[in-house]
Amino acid sequence: MESSISELPKEPVLFDPAIIQNEVIKALTHPDVKTLLLEVFRSASSDNDSKFEKTAQKFDQIDARYEALGSKLNDLADVVKVQAETILKQTARIEELEQYGRRNGVRISGIPEKDTRGNSIPWMLNWSKTHLGLNIPPGGISRMHRVGKPGTKEAPLTRPRAILVKFSTYQLRREALFQNKFLRSATNPDSLPNVFLSEDLSRQRERLRYLASQAYRLHKIDASWTMDGTIITDLNGTVKRWTEEDGLTEYLGGLPVRAKKTTPAAAAKAAAPVTDPEVAATS
Repeated sequence: MESSISELPKEPVLFDPAIIQNEVIKALTHPDVKTLLLEVFRSASSDNDSKFEKTAQKFDQIDARYEALGSKLNDLADVVKVQAETILKQTARIEELEQYGRRNGVRISGIPEKDTRGNSIPWMLNWSKTHLGLNIPPGGISRMHRVGKPGTKEAPLTRPRAILVKFSTYQLRREALFQNKFLRSATNPDSLPNVFLSEDLSRQRERLRYLASQAYRLHKIDASWTMDGTIITDLNGTVKRWTEEDGLTEYLGGLPVRAKKTTPAAAAKAAAPVTDPEVAATS
């Protein structure tokens, strides 16, 4: 043992890196090692290809499902569109029938709430004869009543509720509306300037009438009125009839606000010099 140990080199053996590199290359290029490495790489590549193929198949399945869902959604959208159009048509038809059911009705606004006879048909017959000059037969009015909730002590009404009068025939209703101007005429000794007669309109038609009235106040149109539930506007002699809000809103929205028209006499009066000293002092 001692002799063998003494034969070992006293200094550590230094390996040349170039030699090590050559030896490693020789080992890696050995036919057996090359074959083993190729098998490892082929196996890994085959596994990756299989994984990619499975992933691609899943994406194809997802795309197919999305296409099927998209097709179903398009079909449902078409069905919803048809149903929406049908609902709009039916709603318009129902509203038209509602307005037709009001064809014999007249609303009278401005009659004092304290007049308890306002709910009596005989009183209305006498009132029509006195203020409208209209002789209505006893069966000419089928029913009448106030519209809206009555006032209370805690919440009194700011204005009297309108009276809804339903005539037995369309002709009587038309005659009553025709006498509306006579009701406020200066030649009528029993005139009532604060009382108005108007058609009994559905909520939608009443909304149209309000929009047309606002347009008239802004001088967008020259006049507006109603006839048999239809709202009519006049602008420079062009008369249009409206039964739907969308069309009227679009039409009025495109009209400019105009200056108020004045008669030549009013214009001359406004341009005349002030002669009253008190008025001149305040001007």
